[in-house]
Amino acid sequence: MTDGSDVNADNIRSVVLEVVDALWKEYGHLQSGSVVQRAAQRPGPRSRESEQALLASFYDLFRTGYLSWGHDLANPAPPFCHVTALGRRALAQRSRDPANPDGYLAHLRGYAAVRAVTDSYIAEALNTFNAACFKATAVMVGAAAESVVLTIRGALVARLHQLGQSVPSTFNDWRIKRILSAIETAIVAKKAVMPVTLFERLERTGRR
Repeated sequence: MTDGSDVNADNIRSVVLEVVDALWKEYGHLQSGSVVQRAAQRPGPRSRESEQALLASFYDLFRTGYLSWGHDLANPAPPFCHVTALGRRALAQRSRDPANPDGYLAHLRGYAAVRAVTDSYIAEALNTFNAACFKATAVMVGAAAESVVLTIRGALVARLHQLGQSVPSTFNDWRIKRILSAIETAIVAKKAVMPVTLFERLERTGRR
């Protein structure tokens, strides 16, 4: 936990998800008090603000459908609660599920170098996803994808200039789909001089 001057909701969410996962696996059921008390046992200074941030993060899992009240018909109400089917899917890949923004971003940044602009779109997409604003999430992910395409185009243009080669006019199209197709065409044209393994990676990525 952090002190009141530096409460990070995403870090708290990671802790809460970890605790929920551990208790669910250990006991097969949950009680709200057990979750928040175990989460609060993590090292670090405590304040009312940090405690309230912990409570908000825990109850937010109910709003987004990862947790639901009740254990069974004999115990249908608080403090009993359970992990929903949606929650179980999220916990299965908890370290990098969008429900865990910190883990998701860490996984993404470890997988590839991500520019600040792209990173900012993904960070906002995670916020909208966890607010159950899924259409807004799709828009942000689309913007992030466009940012990646434009970054690749910029790198290719710089390399072509360096080699003294002409830049395809299709690179200047305003439509991302056309630019992406132009990039693919330009790379495929260099297949003969590319390492086989590199081109195979490109083909596998294109088929996903």
